[in-house]
Formats: sequence, C-alpha cells, structure tokens
Amino acid sequence: MNKLSEYREDFYEFSGKTSDIARKLAFAGIALIWIFKNEAKPTHMIPRELILPSALLALTLAFDLLQYVAATCIWGVFQWYHERRIGDTTKDPELDAPSFLKWPQFVFFVLKICAVFLAYILITVFIARNMWCGVGKN
Repeated sequence: MNKLSEYREDFYEFSGKTSDIARKLAFAGIALIWIFKNEAKPTHMIPRELILPSALLALTLAFDLLQYVAATCIWGVFQWYHERRIGDTTKDPELDAPSFLKWPQFVFFVLKICAVFLAYILITVFIARNMWCGVGKN
C-alpha cells in the first residue's frame, strides 16, 4: 500500500511527462507536415488532408499554454489570497484547496492530449494512403 501523497506525486510526474511529450509531438508533427508541402505550386501549399492535423497540432500548443496560464493564475490568486488573509508570510499553514480549482488546467490537459492524438491519427492515415494506396498524391 502507498500513501495518497505518493499517488499524487506519481500523477504530477506522469502528467508533467505527458505534457512534455505532447508538446514535442506537436512540434515534430508540424515539421513532418512541412515535409509534405507541395513545392511545385507557387504558394508551397501543404496537402489539403494535412490542414486539419496542422490545426490540431497548433491547438495542442495553444492548449498547452492555456493549461499553464490557467494554473499560474488560479494558484497565484489562491496563494495571494491566503497570504493576505493570514497576514504573516512567515507562516506556512496546511490548506485544502477546493477541487474545482484544478478543473481548468485538467480540461486543457485533456484537450491537449486529445488534439495531438487525433492529429497523429490523421497524419498516419495520410501517410498510409500515400505509401500503400497512392491515394491523395498531389
């Protein structure tokens, strides 16, 4: 058996690692899509099938930023409020934070993971069609 705090630490470690991986995958996906751009056209357009994955990868990065902006604002205000309420910054009491304060950052975390996952499914379908079926070649 483990203490609840150990499970919490595991959650923080895994969610932090997941965020790092999702961010790296978003950048790698954008680079991968860039490889498939059509240089024969004067505007160097990316294939139409990769526009949605590109948007999803951009959303992944936006959700990543929003997750950390939300957490910074929520926990900054929470800490500021309790420091002012206590009036003594040398004290370090244990506080219970309402669980609803964790939801905004969790929602952005889930959206980020879903967006990068869906983007890679669409990229994989595009690559498979082009490699094995010859469908969708420009």
